[in-house]
Amino acid sequence: PATTEIYTLSLHDALPISIARAVIDELQVALLGSTGEDLVRVGTDNLEAYQSYLQGRFYLAKRGAGIAQSILHFERAVQLDPSYALAYTGVADASSIQGVYGLVPPSEVMDRARRAAVRALELDSMLAEAHNAFAYVNLLFDREWGVAKSHFQRALQLNPDFALARVWYGLFLSFIEWNDSAAVVEMQRAVAVDPLWPTGLGNVAVVFARSGRPEEAVQL
Repeated sequence: PATTEIYTLSLHDALPISIARAVIDELQVALLGSTGEDLVRVGTDNLEAYQSYLQGRFYLAKRGAGIAQSILHFERAVQLDPSYALAYTGVADASSIQGVYGLVPPSEVMDRARRAAVRALELDSMLAEAHNAFAYVNLLFDREWGVAKSHFQRALQLNPDFALARVWYGLFLSFIEWNDSAAVVEMQRAVAVDPLWPTGLGNVAVVFARSGRPEEAVQL
């Protein structure tokens, strides 16, 4: 499943924690495949940490002022469960995006983004989000193109339906390798996975326009 932008209402806001836990326990049955493999990877036994992570992704998806707010939620998730790898990927992604958007100087966020991405990989080397976050840090700040590419590819190997990784890898192919045909393929796959993701569609349009397909960019 796509794990890019997650929109959710917090159970904690609506229900007492004991009832929320009971609901989550019941939902676990629906989140298991026929072989018992998790369809949704939570990554923590701490319900409050998971809620904070989801809230972080919600605010990060809003962009603008939501980015700083998302970091607060991701950092709270880390405080609640220091071994929660997904929470560190949230810190890394949000910090990197802060720098990209020019909301703060990149020099003020790149160390935080790098540390969080590295910690996520240390905690779970099989987590696609961790490889994607680390690749993005190397793309934006370290400019280690080979490292970035290998980790984007590893993220997509671990989760072929990871739309965010498809988009960021597509941008890498377009702007770094000047391989617009390959970039368009990645963007088309991202749209197929998550056709209603506004930020993703905006990036897809940029690549389509760069590759000489402005009509398709406008349609998005």
